Amino acid sequence: MDGVKHDELLSYCLAKPGAWQDEPWEGDVVVKVGSKIFAFLGSEPVSSVGLKCGPTREAADEWLLRYPDDASVMAYIGRSGWNSLRTGGAIPDDELREAVDTSYDAVVSKLPKKERPAPVPEPRKADARRVYDALVAAWLGEAGVTLGRALQNEVLKVNNKIFAFLSRDRLVVKLPAARAAAMVAAGEAEVFESGGRRLKEWVAVPAVDPDRWQALMADAHGYVGGVPRSG
Repeated sequence: MDGVKHDELLSYCLAKPGAWQDEPWEGDVVVKVGSKIFAFLGSEPVSSVGLKCGPTREAADEWLLRYPDDASVMAYIGRSGWNSLRTGGAIPDDELREAVDTSYDAVVSKLPKKERPAPVPEPRKADARRVYDALVAAWLGEAGVTLGRALQNEVLKVNNKIFAFLSRDRLVVKLPAARAAAMVAAGEAEVFESGGRRLKEWVAVPAVDPDRWQALMADAHGYVGGVPRSG
């Protein structure tokens, strides 16, 4: 597949609050926030982007395990969680954008307060996170339910198996394949992809609706865990 283009990725980076383009080495484009780089784009046509993919090398190694042919440790700064992610390969464009988001947020969090950009209100994003966090808090009171991490997402597990998480402000749940397909066909949910392939038992629900999300999480919990929720 062609993948995201150099100018598209650059535009996505530059749309971040306080982001600006620099060329500290001739022909090598980077994007900074404040005085720090959060994306290494190199020269056009870009074939990879360098991003901070985790707070530690161990966390960033999840990318290498998931995409061994398209993710590699960056030279010199790789030990601090920086990876080079190849575009046009197995990594879906939406996961590349999520990785940009993660890198930007990580760099901003380490900037001195005077260099941090003013926050831009994001009502839908804030609402999705608020609703999800409230639901998670309730689920953590259930037997066998725990929090974990998978790539860039915090995930909700039952008996150590993932049943729900939030991705790009969408609730993602695991349901029987036939039901998932019916929801997509009815326009109630979106196809969920990982590693460039559709996961037939997973759907993403973009509309923020606390009652609907709670019901879907309950169904996913029952399907994955094999037991209905108590109460």
